[in-house]
Amino acid sequence: MEDVTKKWLEFAKNDLRDAEILFEHKSYKGCSWHCHQSIEKILKAIIVEQGKRPFKIHDLIKLSEDAKVKLPEELQRFLEELNFHYLPPRYPDIYKEMKKIYRSKNIQRVLKLSKILFLWLKNYINRR
Repeated sequence: MEDVTKKWLEFAKNDLRDAEILFEHKSYKGCSWHCHQSIEKILKAIIVEQGKRPFKIHDLIKLSEDAKVKLPEELQRFLEELNFHYLPPRYPDIYKEMKKIYRSKNIQRVLKLSKILFLWLKNYINRR
């Protein structure tokens, strides 16, 4: 595994850890944003490991296509759902409209599925 890939993985793992901490402290929008960041960075790790340079984008769907990752159907659906969580936590006008999504039960599910997706992608890298 390339050193730069390891660095992307480290950053991705740290974001997932931060998401867990934020959830424990009831910062649900921060938790969801860090879940998104974690998956974004591990997808970029895959792209880097393939010898390509990742685009400086935040679209998880586009990044998974660039990485040529074929996810199981359930994880693909979740990736599409998680993709949504990039904007609302960053913009007050969007967050205000979506506030009801950022409740404990919903974000607990986002965190759980992010961990599953993270492990699947990490195993994907290790199989290469």
